Amino acid sequence: MKRKLSLLLALVMILSLVPMSAFAGSSNRVVSVPTVTKDREFKLGESDLPVLRIEEEDPMEFGTEESEFRLELTNAEWTNQIVGHKVYANDNKAYLTFSKRTDTSLNVKIDGLEEGRTKELVFLVPMLTELQGTGEAKVAINALSSGVSAGTYTFAIGQSGATTATVGSSKTFTKSSNNLGANIIIDEIVANAVGLKEQKFTVRLPKGMEWNDKTEISFDKFGDMKKNVDYTVTTTENSGRDLKVVFTRAAKNSARGSITITPHVDVTKDASKGDVLVNITGTSADISSETGLKIATYKDYGIDIEVEEVIEVFSGRVDDDYIVELTIEETAANSLVNGRDIDFELSSGTKVISGNEVGDLFVETSHAKIDGTSTFKSDKDGNMYESDEWSVKVNRTGGDNDKIKYELEIPITVKGTVTGDVVLTISGAGIEKTEVVIAKAVAPVTVETKVADLRTGVQKQAGPDIIIKENYPGAIQGGSGKELHVQFKDTDFGMRFDDAVFEVIDGDLDIDTKDSEADGDKLIVYVDGESTKASTIKISGIEMTLDRNVPEGPFLVDIKGNAVVQNKDYDDFTSRVARFDYANVVTRADGTIARTSKFVIDSTTYKVVEGNVEVEKTMDVAAFIQDGRTFLPIRYVAESLGVSENNIVWNANTKTVTIMKGDRIATMVIGSKTLTVNGTAVPMDTAAMIKDGRTVLPIRYVAQALGAQIDWDADTRTVTVTQ
Repeated sequence: MKRKLSLLLALVMILSLVPMSAFAGSSNRVVSVPTVTKDREFKLGESDLPVLRIEEEDPMEFGTEESEFRLELTNAEWTNQIVGHKVYANDNKAYLTFSKRTDTSLNVKIDGLEEGRTKELVFLVPMLTELQGTGEAKVAINALSSGVSAGTYTFAIGQSGATTATVGSSKTFTKSSNNLGANIIIDEIVANAVGLKEQKFTVRLPKGMEWNDKTEISFDKFGDMKKNVDYTVTTTENSGRDLKVVFTRAAKNSARGSITITPHVDVTKDASKGDVLVNITGTSADISSETGLKIATYKDYGIDIEVEEVIEVFSGRVDDDYIVELTIEETAANSLVNGRDIDFELSSGTKVISGNEVGDLFVETSHAKIDGTSTFKSDKDGNMYESDEWSVKVNRTGGDNDKIKYELEIPITVKGTVTGDVVLTISGAGIEKTEVVIAKAVAPVTVETKVADLRTGVQKQAGPDIIIKENYPGAIQGGSGKELHVQFKDTDFGMRFDDAVFEVIDGDLDIDTKDSEADGDKLIVYVDGESTKASTIKISGIEMTLDRNVPEGPFLVDIKGNAVVQNKDYDDFTSRVARFDYANVVTRADGTIARTSKFVIDSTTYKVVEGNVEVEKTMDVAAFIQDGRTFLPIRYVAESLGVSENNIVWNANTKTVTIMKGDRIATMVIGSKTLTVNGTAVPMDTAAMIKDGRTVLPIRYVAQALGAQIDWDADTRTVTVTQ
């Protein structure tokens, strides 16, 4: 077993000396893909300008040296606006510059890369291009020597017509009159693409379906409809299948125009079941033809589920206004199965507000009743309690031809760490499993700070400023007893805040700057009043003390307190709304301090960085290069590795140097190209030597043998040893 371990160690040491090529390490995507005219030229400042987002997969993937990659276009050309343009990363230090190779090929240089990044860099590249025809315009990334991942991405779609058509959420048709279909929206691709002349188009239904006279049409951004748009609608042609629209636009508009058709359709006995697809035929050049637009599904039965409004809620908040209004309605009688349960389930991290009575969920029912057969998670008094699932038994009270309608009001609250769509899943009693977005959860605040290196056993160390920004006015609640807490995630290691200064640097949030305080493992902001303008809190002058038992590594800080979280006592919920990196403890478990040493070739001056402290020192012999390797006197090799003089043994008889660090022992013989590590021989391409009466060692081999990291900067001729 020992022999296998020795061989493995030797192999690791050998491999560590072999230069490794950089692996690509970025996540790339286009933020939005607009549909535009086939010859569209994108310019800075335009709202639909597509952006290529390039993000490091992990910090330092792009390295620290200047590098280059290439962007190559298909069906588009780069405009001169990109030349000389600079794009800064999210750290405001690294940046991209651009130069053309050809009209379709662009060289991109990454510069300003710094060491020690702990956050991934993000670059947003504007696609300042001109399309060269219809179809997809694509950008391909050629990684070259950079750490950017290769890939090809569509950033725009060129279209030859002047308009494009879309539809809303599909509806359900039954064999009846006046079925409501999904809205059909005809948008101009660019403003005023539809000219100032008579325009004609036809919308055709499938066989067996007819337009109902309640069909509505409206114009937006075409000017005042009564004054600037004259139109007529005909619904009686081709057995009632054709909706013919004739209109004349008399005024231009600075924004793109839209035509919205709200279809009302009669279904006859000749109609076929399945998707209801309509076609648009433009008989004037400015209205593009479209086919296969799905406005509904025709079934023998029908149930409509609609949300009155997708409400916006703050994560972590309990608010009387956070009520979702939902309607479940039969479009054909007896579509809901009598005596069966309709099951409701909220997405993870969302619950019905605690304390609301069961009856409060239902405002009104038609031709059905809610009774004791409905089931809820409730307390002993029958009140709702932290419920995310419930069911309602269908109890029909009307006649055979009466359609049931449920109107629900659902008071909700969302977990502090959950953002995005809140989904309600409905199924059972004849309802196919349906997922409905009922709300959007928004984080109340975002946090900006930098990560500080801290040392154990040191009092009142300076911490970086913390910036807390409201995402909307009133996101931080104020009033009697309202507090915002900035608190370490782990509170058992002896980290405490000693002092801080609190202020509002933007907006009108009212905080008590005098009494807000540092209190052990947290900073407390007392919030007296809410904002009417989204506000920013700055916490500066932060001082911290770390006990000696704090372990090495990163520490996280949470944003908490009842000013932002009121639902922390709900089952499985949390007391925070944000978490971020703040402190990096650099003292090792054995009591030594993380150390970086920098040596410049032919210079007797070198720097040692311990935690936040940088010290410049002087050697009596300069570092030098021989046989392609950097040599240092043994004393400075030891210092850079954190090895005490007691752990360096020189045997004058055998001319052998032995260095001990932790569980590693490295031995070198003057003049020999063999390094012995814990008894295993590792070959070197140079040898330790005596020069000017001093023993000098090849720093790379010794450092790597003892677990340190070596970096070489050819431009500055600097060796960096990190241990």
